[in-house]
Amino acid sequence: MIKVVDGFLCNPNNPTGQLVEKTIIVSIKHHPDITFVVDEAFIDFVDEPEKYSVINETGTMRNLIVVRSLTKFYGFPGLRIGYLAAHADLIIKMMEYKEPWSVNALAQCAAMTALEDSEFISMSREFMFKERFYLFNELSGIQGLSPYKPTANYIFVRINTHDMLSPVLRERLLEHGIAIRDCSNFIGLNDNYFRIAVRTRMKM
Repeated sequence: MIKVVDGFLCNPNNPTGQLVEKTIIVSIKHHPDITFVVDEAFIDFVDEPEKYSVINETGTMRNLIVVRSLTKFYGFPGLRIGYLAAHADLIIKMMEYKEPWSVNALAQCAAMTALEDSEFISMSREFMFKERFYLFNELSGIQGLSPYKPTANYIFVRINTHDMLSPVLRERLLEHGIAIRDCSNFIGLNDNYFRIAVRTRMKM
């Protein structure tokens, strides 16, 4: 039987955007009885991802699984496409439980084409690095809000005023065509937090 996974980590974390350096994650190799899954769905948005990604360690670490998504960086939400990296021994075990047609041929073709599009990757990263800090600075100027320094394509924000809660703010912003992620249902958070994604600026 395949071993039950012992730990999960999102890097960068969702919704806070916090990052864990690679050296810390790699230390789990000293605990071979722990199988660890690292979700790197947003790693493509990170500045210097090589400092944090452990995908290149999967070839030698038998207790590490890395999962990635193409729906975030490449804008493929409808295709629901992603991939997994792990030691060959783990892959062989997981293949015994894999559904025979988990991804269709069109989604595979789109994924391969996207991964080879270096121009899109470069332009997207340049856009994100510029726009997320613009949005961060603008949010920082709004009284009652404390945004956390962004690392991916979203910004985690704390509401510091008692007369506005995240569920109410979400409904009011929807009336203006702005959708935020109310974070009150995340374990450990409450209705003083929300997440907002980086988008293109409105042309004046």
